[in-house]
Amino acid sequence: MSREEADHFARLLGRAPVPEWGPHRPFRVTVRLRTPISVTTPWIAFDGLLFHLRLLDVLGRDFYLLPVKFNIADHMPQVPWSIPLARTGPVWHGSASVFEPDTVRVTHSYKRFEDRWTEHLAIKRVRQGSGHYRAYMMAQPYIPARTVTWWGCGDVEEVERLLRTYVVGLGNDHRIGWGAVSAIEVEEVPEDLSLVRGGKAARALPVAMCEDYEDAAFLAHRPPYWDPRNVVLCVPPGTRCRLK
Repeated sequence: MSREEADHFARLLGRAPVPEWGPHRPFRVTVRLRTPISVTTPWIAFDGLLFHLRLLDVLGRDFYLLPVKFNIADHMPQVPWSIPLARTGPVWHGSASVFEPDTVRVTHSYKRFEDRWTEHLAIKRVRQGSGHYRAYMMAQPYIPARTVTWWGCGDVEEVERLLRTYVVGLGNDHRIGWGAVSAIEVEEVPEDLSLVRGGKAARALPVAMCEDYEDAAFLAHRPPYWDPRNVVLCVPPGTRCRLK
């Protein structure tokens, strides 16, 4: 990203009013799906999803000009940034997704050049063996889930507004029909189950936060989850643990 581009996004984010979240209350989000969800990771982190929606909410169409896998926060530290969730240390109170049913399957997606309406192209020969128009077959992991559930603790009204305003699909390639959303339900629950639920980690938890745990792996523990700087030794979701 150039300095001019970083300044442009800094101005846009700087104009956004500093959010004043409401009281933090525990809640559960249930998303009902019309089509199977395509994923490349075992779960979808709720705090990562909310950061995505917050950027989309503030930047509007400029959101789609952001560079891929580029941590924009490094270039604009003066911009206050948050999501409508409670936080303990570096960890936001948003669980990893729970798919129901949770069965991984694999299909294939095909890309090929479509020759309809090409009679006016200046180029009369299109290479399909290499380059931009190369045809290919790609393995597509998916889960035939009917629902996706998250637990969180935060400003319930703002979380619901972001979800209902912007979420039409979940996972990869929802632009071609995967993970189409049919309904979103947000309801308050009696206790915060976003970190530990039933004696097991509900999300990736740094081992430094845990009094006792049965397993650990190097995992990203905060957004952006693709940034290797956010990887620490964590208790994986679904693993027995006890917080300090």
